[in-house]
Amino acid sequence: MTVRISNQYVVTAAVTSTAGRPVRRDLIAFRLSGRCGTLTPTASRTGHHGVAATRYSPGRAFGNCRISASDSTGANASTVYHNRPCHYVFQVAVSAQPSSLPADGTSAAAVSAWVGDCGGIYGTTVTFDLSGAACGSISPRSGTTDFNGYVRATYQASTTAGDCILRAWVGSQYGGATISQAGETAGQP
Repeated sequence: MTVRISNQYVVTAAVTSTAGRPVRRDLIAFRLSGRCGTLTPTASRTGHHGVAATRYSPGRAFGNCRISASDSTGANASTVYHNRPCHYVFQVAVSAQPSSLPADGTSAAAVSAWVGDCGGIYGTTVTFDLSGAACGSISPRSGTTDFNGYVRATYQASTTAGDCILRAWVGSQYGGATISQAGETAGQP
């Protein structure tokens, strides 16, 4: 078993059999010792490729943290992560691609909201809202951030030309983006 941590604070445990094949559906327990933040979740099953994952949030911890993983057979491994102080402020960042659409009622934009500070924050609920007379619709209206701090949605254009302000809310904080819809308003020359 090997344990690794990426620069996005995703901790993975790769489990292989003595023959070198991935072990699937193995329950892995993750533990912390030393000057540590938190892990979410603390247990995870390996997938098709024999890898289980969790998310490490250093929080305000400073110093060395040992992250260990073990399974029911007693196999275990660990790695040491050195926590550095985080100097970034919590933020919600939003993007829409493309940011300009025809006002045709069918065109769509991929919307991404990122929630984080020094890294993305896993498991945070994000709620989207729209404001402006030209707004279409967004789906889903809310979601939970993934291991990298992202939640994704789809914006569908309306048939009214103009700008729509899209916001992603986490509690009382939000990030925003503008989607412009160009063209003639449906039903008018």
